[in-house]
Amino acid sequence: MVKSQAHYALSEDIEADADFSGFECRWNQIPSAKEVTFSLLVKPRCVTPEQTFAWYREFLQALLRFMGNEQQHHPLNEKGLNLSFSASKINAEALTKAQPLSSWNVWRMRWKIRLENAVGWYWLTYKKHVNGVDWGGYKQDLIKNTDYIKLDDVYRTVMSADQKSLNALLAWLEEARQQGRVFYGCHQTHSAIITCLVAQTGVEHVHFVDSAEGGYAMAAKQLKAQIKAATL
Repeated sequence: MVKSQAHYALSEDIEADADFSGFECRWNQIPSAKEVTFSLLVKPRCVTPEQTFAWYREFLQALLRFMGNEQQHHPLNEKGLNLSFSASKINAEALTKAQPLSSWNVWRMRWKIRLENAVGWYWLTYKKHVNGVDWGGYKQDLIKNTDYIKLDDVYRTVMSADQKSLNALLAWLEEARQQGRVFYGCHQTHSAIITCLVAQTGVEHVHFVDSAEGGYAMAAKQLKAQIKAATL
């Protein structure tokens, strides 16, 4: 409705009032522990809730068969988690958080983020215990607190896999699509990206993951194209 009906659109001159405190993106891209990282969207074409539940049971069994368990398919891995000192990433966060926005505040925020990253690198590298937090175990804690599977009207996930296993899963999904049972979209790349929401550093944090170079947005293009083709 927002996209198709003009009266839902906000005026360009409306004053924005958003709170971005706690949002961070201070990690480099996380290379796949296997051959590929992929974003997958799967939408069953069922009529009744009972049919939908039955489809998801079948799909999850196939997912386990092709992708393995959580340890085998998780999109993140400790070795690949490295703090970023990229100027572009630091600048993006600084521009978001420097309020009121001014050259001085942006400059100060950039250096604050660089300093926090340097301290974080030291704590992680040397496995320090600071303020009750075991930084030697933080990467594993981050992985556990990553939101990489979602289910509403569409099953959404980001996983790591070898190419042969992913091809087998996609072949299974394509057969189901041709039978009129499902729509799906998949984007394949080399790495995952994460955005972090940190309420208390090292203690309360959740992480949202996607694959690099388009992720869910690119997968959604394939999904929408299948839906459109089915309605023609």
